[in-house]
Amino acid sequence: MDKNLADYTHFQSQEAMKKHKIIEAYIKKQKSVQDISNNKQIPQRTI
Repeated sequence: MDKNLADYTHFQSQEAMKKHKIIEAYIKKQKSVQDISNNKQIPQRTI
């Protein structure tokens, strides 16, 4: 079941925003997944 960000608790929405910030450069085509993975030390498959 899909939820809107507004349906999440404050903690859940903060965590979702943190994750979005990490991938935002990729979404905006400013960085590759590999660049983000290397900079944030997160496996590419996780991103």
